[in-house]
Amino acid sequence: MTAGTPSTQNFGFQKVAVDVIKSAGTPVQIGPTTYEVPYAVVVGNTGNVAAPNVQVSENLSRTFGAGSPAISLVGTPALTVTPSSGATCTANPGFNGTTVFGLLAGTDDLAPGQSCTISFRVRLVYPSTAAIPSAPQNNQVYASSLPGSGPNTGHTFPGGVPTPPPGSLATDTSSNTTHPASPSGLPSSPGGDTPGNTPVTFPNPGSISGTLYLDQNNNGSFDSGTDPRLPNVSVELVDSGGNVVATTQSDSGGNYTFTGVAPGRLYRAGGCHRSRLWAELPPAHRPVEP
Repeated sequence: MTAGTPSTQNFGFQKVAVDVIKSAGTPVQIGPTTYEVPYAVVVGNTGNVAAPNVQVSENLSRTFGAGSPAISLVGTPALTVTPSSGATCTANPGFNGTTVFGLLAGTDDLAPGQSCTISFRVRLVYPSTAAIPSAPQNNQVYASSLPGSGPNTGHTFPGGVPTPPPGSLATDTSSNTTHPASPSGLPSSPGGDTPGNTPVTFPNPGSISGTLYLDQNNNGSFDSGTDPRLPNVSVELVDSGGNVVATTQSDSGGNYTFTGVAPGRLYRAGGCHRSRLWAELPPAHRPVEP
């Protein structure tokens, strides 16, 4: 049995089956090299007999290997688990996606038609702007059902290869497809969709550029020939909360540039003569005066 192939166990006309889908929200840049990615996973029983000890495994290290970011979860608790009517779905409080992969406790059974929705937010801190990948970062999760009293700890990843737990009654690899005809979004029949990646693409970081100068007439703008430029001066980029988020130095002409700046935020920049400056960001992301 391969991890990418859904499997079910038949007992006469009874079928143990689990299906799983995964979606990702738009990544939010909260710092020059920091992003948060919201995810939602739905796992359910699409068979006609109870699926015992249902588990979903998520390996974030495998997904976000490029650029070697620090990976953490946002919020307390980190997982929000919402069961469908009559279902019991218990979150795994130890899940971190890097060493512990099971999203669920792995001890709950799902009756036919029941499902669990699992929501969480991943924070990624890259070591530099150059390390932020431009290619889509593809992700899948892996569902399984295991007989016995549990817990089902789910898939393991020896050598990075997703491997279902031995003795699984049913397994499935997530797709990025929601089925509108189903209240849960899952396919109406076991294995009724094709496994596929859930991609995440990070937006290009913005930049802020300007000129540091001595405003001789205090008119708030640079007057060429009147206001002297200030070369080789330390310049700070300060966010709306008063936090210094980056430091650089003006060049021989008093010019400076900050790269890797989160779009859609308000900043001011300055050195020994502070002045408010606007970001050279795409218009759709340009800050708006409150």
